[in-house]
Amino acid sequence: RTLVEEGERGYLGIRGVNIDVSYSNSYGTPVGISVQQVLEGSAAEKAGIKKYDIITKFDGQTITSMSDLQDLLQYYRAGETVTIIVEYMENHEYVERELEITLGKAEQYRIYRGLSQNKSFY
Repeated sequence: RTLVEEGERGYLGIRGVNIDVSYSNSYGTPVGISVQQVLEGSAAEKAGIKKYDIITKFDGQTITSMSDLQDLLQYYRAGETVTIIVEYMENHEYVERELEITLGKAEQYRIYRGLSQNKSFY
C-alpha cells in the first residue's frame, strides 16, 4: 500500500484507549483498543461498533494501540471497505465479531461536526 494524502485518508469516528498486555493479563481482556466513544453518523457507528468494544484487528493486521490504528489509516482512503475484528463482553466472556466498515473521510467529518481542532478521534 502507498501513503494516502491526509485529506483523503479513511476515518472510523472513534475515540479509544489502549489495552496493553499488562492490563490484559490483570483483567482478562483482549489486547487492543477499547472504544470509549463512537461519533454519531460515523463509519464506526454505521458498521455497528459500540462503546467498550475492543478492536483487535484492522484489515487482517493486529491492533495493539491507537498508534497502530493511526499508522494503518495513513494507507487507506475514505470509501474503502475493510474488515475489523472487535471483541465484546457477552455472558461474562469476550466474543469475537467481524465487521465490514466503509471508512469515512476524516477532514469532512471533523469540519462538519466542528471537530477541526480535535485530533483524538480516528
